[in-house]
Amino acid sequence: MSTTTSMPPLPTLTLIVATTPSLGIGLRGTLPWSPLKADLAFFARVTKRAPPGSTIKTKNAVVMGRKTWESLPPKARPLKGRMNVVVSRNAQTLQLPGNEGSQEPVIAAGSIEEGLRILQDTYPAPEPEEEQEKDKLALGRVFVIGGAEIYKAALEMECCARVLWTRLRGEWECDVHFPKGVLDIEGKEGGGEGEWAERSIGEMEKWVGEDGVGGLKKEGEVEFEVMMLEKEGI
Repeated sequence: MSTTTSMPPLPTLTLIVATTPSLGIGLRGTLPWSPLKADLAFFARVTKRAPPGSTIKTKNAVVMGRKTWESLPPKARPLKGRMNVVVSRNAQTLQLPGNEGSQEPVIAAGSIEEGLRILQDTYPAPEPEEEQEKDKLALGRVFVIGGAEIYKAALEMECCARVLWTRLRGEWECDVHFPKGVLDIEGKEGGGEGEWAERSIGEMEKWVGEDGVGGLKKEGEVEFEVMMLEKEGI
């Protein structure tokens, strides 16, 4: 008798992105606007924080394309406190730091799904009746951090569940944009399964694990607000 082992479901994905009103996200490989310290700090906290209520030791992961990886300052690579997945069609030729003794593992993958499978295999959650081994980490939340092609590929996956969106109140010249459609939710409060809907500030703050995230903010001359969208039925 032959047996087949079904693959476990992929972990859910949360996209995290900052855009202009016209969904611009980049210009010549960098941010079009001066970095917003408050938003960068929020990004770091949220992508590192363990899921609220977690009873096991976890570590989150960030998934990015090769261009996004290369746009990070060398001293910031890999992003600390998170597992880093770099997606490239030429993953085998990527020049990435070695993982021996590293607290921030770096994984090269040919697709988002391949990267997620590697994460699942390398950092499995213990079975409910098992005790987590000492010094072993399980995969926590998975965040997709860019660029445009990776966002597009993630949005096409069934496991894509959420977008944390920093919406800037101003336009800058951009040559790279977030995919259209998902963030076009003005006045939309929900819909059928698989449709995207904006969540309340309270729901967002509960998910990210901190208060004071919602509402319009200003840094220098730049106004911005953080919003959360979720796919219905996930």
